[in-house]
Amino acid sequence: MGSRETLHVATAPIEVWTAETQAILDAIFALKHKLPPVDSEGLKWIRSEAEKGNAGAQTHLGHIFYEGAGAPRNDAKARQWFLKAADQGVAEAQSMLGIIYATGHGIRQNFAKAAAWFQKAADQGSPSAQCALGVMYARGAGLPRDSAQAKRLFQIAADQGHPVARSALDTIKSGGDLVSRDAQR
Repeated sequence: MGSRETLHVATAPIEVWTAETQAILDAIFALKHKLPPVDSEGLKWIRSEAEKGNAGAQTHLGHIFYEGAGAPRNDAKARQWFLKAADQGVAEAQSMLGIIYATGHGIRQNFAKAAAWFQKAADQGSPSAQCALGVMYARGAGLPRDSAQAKRLFQIAADQGHPVARSALDTIKSGGDLVSRDAQR
């Protein structure tokens, strides 16, 4: 995974999403994403299914536009398709909206909205969303800073096998105070 430094999360409120926090978020979600590009026929079929209301196709189309995998990257279209799927209760789409709001991809960065989307996915049992929400609580980003809640969410995600959550818990158990280099500056 990387050094323990990569997994430290700050306990002080943050004003901006730091490079270190972005690396943590990337590590949490990198396990599932990075689609191979689709060809034009595949894109046409996925779009047709998405337009019919198929939540899986809507999520897939969101990824295609988010990643530029078979169509030009388009943050607005990605957000639009993820929102359609998220409204149907797709945890992965809800998590992607959390990422979009946390990072400010094509939209004004909004940690409170990011946390709300991560919460919806976490409530459905998504270990990645639980881990991301733990980071939000640990950093006080969009939520009140709450180390106990962060640890609880890391534990739930770790119990499901999420490696970043396991590493965060290892840091906590070894006496780490979860303060990043960014927060110490």
